[in-house]
Amino acid sequence: MSSIPPILTVQDACVTFGGKPVFEDLYLSIHPGERLCLIGRNGSGKSTLLKVLAGQLDLDDGGLHHPSTTQILYIPQELSFDPAHTIFEHLQTTLPSSHPDYAIEQAISLISMQPETIMGTLSGGAIKRVTLAPLFIEEPDLALLDEPTNHLDIEAIEWLEKHLSRTRAALLFISHDRAFLSKLSTHTLWLDRGTIRRNNKGYSNFNAWAEKILEDEAQERSKMKKHLSQEEVWLRQGVTARRKRNQGRLKKLYDLRETSASHEKIKEQSSISIEQADASGKIVIEAKKITKGFDNQLPIINDFSIKIQRGECISFVGPNGAGKTTLIKLLTGKLDPDAGHIKLSRTLEVAYFDQNKAFEDETDSLRHFLCGAGDTVTRFGKPMHVTGYLKEYLFDPKQFESPISSLSGGEKSRLKLAKLFTEPSNLLILDEPTNDLDMETLDLLQEALNSYEGTILLISHDRDFIDRCATRTVAFEENNQQIIYAGGYSDYKAQTQATKAIPEKTTNDSKKSIKESQKRAK
Repeated sequence: MSSIPPILTVQDACVTFGGKPVFEDLYLSIHPGERLCLIGRNGSGKSTLLKVLAGQLDLDDGGLHHPSTTQILYIPQELSFDPAHTIFEHLQTTLPSSHPDYAIEQAISLISMQPETIMGTLSGGAIKRVTLAPLFIEEPDLALLDEPTNHLDIEAIEWLEKHLSRTRAALLFISHDRAFLSKLSTHTLWLDRGTIRRNNKGYSNFNAWAEKILEDEAQERSKMKKHLSQEEVWLRQGVTARRKRNQGRLKKLYDLRETSASHEKIKEQSSISIEQADASGKIVIEAKKITKGFDNQLPIINDFSIKIQRGECISFVGPNGAGKTTLIKLLTGKLDPDAGHIKLSRTLEVAYFDQNKAFEDETDSLRHFLCGAGDTVTRFGKPMHVTGYLKEYLFDPKQFESPISSLSGGEKSRLKLAKLFTEPSNLLILDEPTNDLDMETLDLLQEALNSYEGTILLISHDRDFIDRCATRTVAFEENNQQIIYAGGYSDYKAQTQATKAIPEKTTNDSKKSIKESQKRAK
């Protein structure tokens, strides 16, 4: 632990919602310059803790202490704004402290936006950039960041990584982007079942550290069960209610039962499976020299060719607005190309996940959304009760009759996936499925995709997720070019860096050689 005094300390903290503690007896200290990532399942209290540290939520018990001079900047997950305001007007009225106009304009320039742009016209990614703008104008001692990478494309995430790695402020941030966590964090906090644990190493050490903790808990749980069993035998033999020491032992038994029950709440093993249709043809999609443009502008898809075989997972990476969704619509026949030709397998059964598609009725219950009037879903030709099915997606049985509107962003994404994966398919299209998902759900989804025998077209800004799923990557590069690379995102970056290292006079020939090898692979 650092010998430098902390800039913020929380002691014996407790926050309770509806009679149940989100966390209790929580201790935390943050020192200057630390970059702490906060890990935990959706609903474990991570955002609640950030709001407490930001002074936006009061503790039910315990204390929050920091020097009066400590400047704390809180960047929420969702931005509240007046849709009629320009970006400049929004920042001018919402920044924590006042700043001259030129400083606000400079911050807007750094997030690659225009001051006069109307807030109501912005995409999700652009809104997130505006949410992050205070980082470029305020000078906090501590910045609290709740999901700063959500809705950002990979280019913007890497830009944010570089800025945050250079800042002098201490950071406490929540993210489910493993690559972002690994590159930025110097310390790890794990909020699990109301308790916070600290590891003075970055996220790259998290798995080994967490596994050791869970192994130790399993051993402790085994000892506790043995002791509980012995106490249960004593109870069955009878208790003389008049004897005080027996009453004390009885109370200890009840306490032991409660403790044992809480220890059993270690994350449940679960799995996600995808309903699969009959196999498609060996060649699923073949596109030859397709081009697409809009409104007489330069084509956003330019002379692109690809042959996709059954069982592949093709990822599409590039800036927001580059044309990734457009290309997928072309490849699946939802859009016609301006030039070129596309051939599809005759036996395609398509399931499409659209991150931006809203629920038709958010007053609908989770059960009714999945089952209609009944209470079962069909899984692999057999009925399965919705209770068991939703447990696979980490929902609590108490939520089944709750309205969709009561769910968090991550829970809504999980529910969409639960619905989608009841549809038999052999071509799965996933347009940003990873937004808002916690790491446990990401792991379950990745395992399901790796077990899927069909073909997958994947748009994601999660570099680690792409690395674990993709067989090939289509990168949207400069001059509206789409280049195909073997492997996932890390493979793509390694190949492009190798190309840049080649002397300039041979670069074009090298790119041509890469394209030729890709054609031969087809």
